[in-house]
Amino acid sequence: MLCKSIFLTRLFSFKLNCTVRKLGFIPDVHRILKKYGLLNYLETFTDTGSFPRKQIWKIILRDRIRDYEQNQWQQRISTDPDFDRFRLLHTKLNEPSILWKIALRKPGLVPQLSLLLRLCTLTPAADNELNECYKCGLMYNDVLHCLSSVIP
Repeated sequence: MLCKSIFLTRLFSFKLNCTVRKLGFIPDVHRILKKYGLLNYLETFTDTGSFPRKQIWKIILRDRIRDYEQNQWQQRISTDPDFDRFRLLHTKLNEPSILWKIALRKPGLVPQLSLLLRLCTLTPAADNELNECYKCGLMYNDVLHCLSSVIP
């Protein structure tokens, strides 16, 4: 009961702005709950004293965090041009890339698949320096543009 009393004292001190410093456990909990859209549970707890059972709370947390992270990942991968190629191979955050699924079935291909995945995450040079492909003669700034020049 002592731990609960300390928690409640600090929670109400934070809620009523009785503390000057906004550092520590309660502010961290508040910030995290706000980030994942769960502040209403803290408000309900401070108003009524009711809170979901542990098993239900774990499910709520898992779902909210997964949804938030999936949304953040989806926004970044769809708006950042650096992920154009990667987006084709890795379509879902909570599933491995198709290349790693193939690697599970064909372990002998792991080195080649690993190289392919690393190549797909490369981005064109930031300085836009152009290079000439010795095989086709075209100018490129993306190392994958003329990959055929290094593959026999």
